[in-house]
Amino acid sequence: MSNAIKKFEIHLDHDIDEKYQYEPGEPLSGNIVLVLGEDLFIKSIKVQIRGEAMVGLDDEDANKSPETSLRASEIYVDDIVSVFDEQKPTTLPRGNHSFPLNYVLPTNLPSSFIGKLGSITYVIKATVKQGFENQVSIGSNITSEPFLVLRQHDLKKYPELFRPKHVRLTKSSTCSFLFCNKGKLEAEFQVYKTGFLPGEDILINAQINNDYPSSIIAAQAILFLNSYFHAKNRSQQNNQIVNKKVDSLPIDYGAERTWTDFRLPVPPFIPESRLDGCVLIDIEYMLHFRLEFDDGDCAEAKIPVVIGTPVEERKKHGKGAWNEKDYPISSGDNFDFTGNAFDDINVDKKDLERFRHPMEEGETKDNILFQED
Repeated sequence: MSNAIKKFEIHLDHDIDEKYQYEPGEPLSGNIVLVLGEDLFIKSIKVQIRGEAMVGLDDEDANKSPETSLRASEIYVDDIVSVFDEQKPTTLPRGNHSFPLNYVLPTNLPSSFIGKLGSITYVIKATVKQGFENQVSIGSNITSEPFLVLRQHDLKKYPELFRPKHVRLTKSSTCSFLFCNKGKLEAEFQVYKTGFLPGEDILINAQINNDYPSSIIAAQAILFLNSYFHAKNRSQQNNQIVNKKVDSLPIDYGAERTWTDFRLPVPPFIPESRLDGCVLIDIEYMLHFRLEFDDGDCAEAKIPVVIGTPVEERKKHGKGAWNEKDYPISSGDNFDFTGNAFDDINVDKKDLERFRHPMEEGETKDNILFQED
């Protein structure tokens, strides 16, 4: 930075809990702050607002160069706004200067996202060009500030998400020529609904009857985020564990187990289902129920779930607040089970990745991190 420029920063007005967060179509306003230690001739100050998706797939051919690797990009916004009249370059005196920024974001922007093989990011970049009067520019200074875009996904538009959903899981034993120990596992898992907000609990009921000749050593409820990345007619999938609970008490042959309203929390700040407006990246959530046997075998069933976003009128309740009056649960056949304690699985942060944008800690919201399966 020039010795004459002591500070060159972007200050945005829309600040939620000190984190820049916007919706598509929302005004983006603020000020470009310039602090000079001495008089300086300014030719222009321009601000670029840019949003793009980038995908880089794992290439099976390790000998390929980066230029021919499986990469794709998609630009959603790339506009330049002048905050200092470049038709009237002038010498600014020493001191503090502020230049207002006003820009309306496009309405079709996808939400910010950071994944293993691709990302959707947004950034504001300001450039000040300086020089001498009646001469060409002698240099430029650049500052940038990332910001979040969170597109609303209102669950109230999908009444089917508020009906109970259940899934059955069965497993039968097989016989050999000399020995036959017949038996069958039967399990049923139920949730009251399949639409959730970040920070909400998924309530799970289950009935597990183990007449299979092996003991069940773990019964798990796992929420997965499945991401799909596309580039050059190729696609790759990445599955990540968002949260998991494990019932580790054995269920022996002939025994049964019941769960009643077990709580599997949906972590705060996870992205909404789908990434509307982006053709390179798709995401979905799946609730897995997995039974592991002492012989190394396992059985699994799954229910798709949808993660939405809090709509504007509920932001006053707090981030991710759940208002049952707005989102009633449909009546239906409910299980009458008695509960059994099971353990939370804490995901190790060293195995995790952030999903919104890669800012330093303290510069953006506490992003939820993910463990790869």
